[in-house]
Amino acid sequence: MKILITGASRGFGKQAAEALLFRGHEVLAALRGGEGRGRMLFSSEALATGRLHFIDLPLESPEALARLPGWVASNWGGRLDVLINNAGYGLMGPLEHQTDAQVRAQMEVNFFAPLALVRLCLPSLKRSAAMGGRPRIINISSIAGLVSFPYYGAYNASKFALEAVSEAMVYELSPFGVQVALIEPGGFKTGFNDSVEFTEVHPERDPVSAARLERFKHNLARKGSLFGDDPARVSRLIVKLSEQRKVGLRHVIGRDAWAMRVLQRLLPDSWRIRFETVFFERVFFRSTQTLR
Repeated sequence: MKILITGASRGFGKQAAEALLFRGHEVLAALRGGEGRGRMLFSSEALATGRLHFIDLPLESPEALARLPGWVASNWGGRLDVLINNAGYGLMGPLEHQTDAQVRAQMEVNFFAPLALVRLCLPSLKRSAAMGGRPRIINISSIAGLVSFPYYGAYNASKFALEAVSEAMVYELSPFGVQVALIEPGGFKTGFNDSVEFTEVHPERDPVSAARLERFKHNLARKGSLFGDDPARVSRLIVKLSEQRKVGLRHVIGRDAWAMRVLQRLLPDSWRIRFETVFFERVFFRSTQTLR
């Protein structure tokens, strides 16, 4: 199969790209820096297959995205079997202190760019269906696309939006033989926290929020280094959904993600929010003095 995956420089994207490559598929790895950077990041074994290709695809650039169909037409005869929208980042902090530009950038990368890629790739995916393939779109969402958390508001919004359009696509694209799947991971050791953009809060203007943000940043980094599941679980799921005959829409993965999902389904919102408030206060907002 011919597979495009964004965010292929690290984490789920890089692991899945290599796994798909070694299973005999042809992979177009989209990452900042394109081939030059890709050749530094991927193993000599992956490069030696001759089936690994690179494209420089900054998601905030409509001009860069618009060049993608030309690459697929020139190199793959206009056929694409799997689109994996994996790239993204997190904007964290109190919504009160986030600028319009920050929130728009979050939505641009996590929502508008994947939606644009779907639109751009649909002719190639439909071509795959016409040639007897089973094309599909796999959007990497998050448990944060199903449940909201404090200081994740803008990130939540981007993932909730991705969830909504993905479900709409199931109805709209099924007549054309194009399937859609969402993967909703919890916390995994992917280095995601290293790419988080934190809101700036000036202590002299809002000392309470500034102090809470510092505790949040400290505890988030600590949690990321000590906890989290093996990201290979998600890359294996990506491979499975790429290859199996039929895919369902939602795929929650990760211990914390399943816990949040169960609470969401079983408890009234008021009870769940009360429980999660206690959890976040104790885990993410407790004083750093207690950690020494």
